[in-house]
Amino acid sequence: MSEKTRRRLLMGLIVLALVIKLNTEQFNSVLNMALGLVLLVLAYDLWRVGRKRGKGDPPKP
Repeated sequence: MSEKTRRRLLMGLIVLALVIKLNTEQFNSVLNMALGLVLLVLAYDLWRVGRKRGKGDPPKP
C-alpha cells in the first residue's frame, strides 16, 4: 500500500470516528474517551509523518 492511500485511509477513519463520536455523544463516556484517544494518536501520527516529509528529501513521484 502506498503512502498516499494509507494517508487517505487514515483520514477516512478519522472522519468516520468523528461522525460516530458525534452520534454517540449520549452514549458511554468510556467509549467516547477511547475514541478521543484513538483520534489523538492518529492525528499525531499524521502530523509526525508530514513533518518528516517536510524536513527530509522531496516525496517520490
